[in-house]
This record gives sequence, structure tokens and C-alpha cells, in this order.
Amino acid sequence: MEIFFTYESADNTQRCFAEQLALSCNIPAHLKGFDFLVDCALIYADKPLSDARLYSLVGATHGISAHSVSRDISYAINKADGLHSKLSELTGAHIPRTDIHNGFVIAVFAKLIRRNAFLNSPD
Repeated sequence: MEIFFTYESADNTQRCFAEQLALSCNIPAHLKGFDFLVDCALIYADKPLSDARLYSLVGATHGISAHSVSRDISYAINKADGLHSKLSELTGAHIPRTDIHNGFVIAVFAKLIRRNAFLNSPD
């Protein structure tokens, strides 16, 4: 099954929201993992895929391995001070620091992106 959605097909509003979300969670914007996290969250918001498939899609777009995408996201997440607190605030649920990992952060970001798109839809 081929996936035709890439982060590039997300509209500018979604991308801007995803980037602002990552910034508000103290993900350092100068790290490659910041962009990879945003890309993965945008794809996952459109079509939930396994972490491995997300990393492969984003890696192929950037000409790097899926492992490098995973590693860079993990590094960026680990550099984000108070990420668990900010995600708890945004979701309204207590999120322990030990629950923070790539797949979890991507899924939470995707859920927030979908919620924002729904709340801002013209319908």
C-alpha cells in the first residue's frame, strides 16, 4: 500500500500550527528532530501509520535512514525541558515523564493537529 500524503501536502495552517505546538513544548527548533517530529505528526494526523513507516516516509523525503529520523526526534524530545508538563497541560491529562517517547509525542501532536483543524474548519 503506497501512501501519497507527505508533510508537503499539509496546508500551511496545519504546518504552522504543528510548528507552534512543537515550539510551545520547548522542542528546540534548531535541531533536525524538530522538523522530523513536525513532519511525522502531520502525516500521522492525516493517516495513522506505524512509527517505522512514518520514519521511512520522512527519511525518504530527506534522503536519510528511518533510524536517523527516529534518533533525531528522540534527541529533540530529550532536549525539551518540561515536555511532559506541557503535554499534560495541553491534553488535560497527567502525563508522567516516563511516558514520553517518540511515538507518544507524535500521536499527541497529531491529535492536537486534528482537533485544531476540526475547530477551525469552515463547516
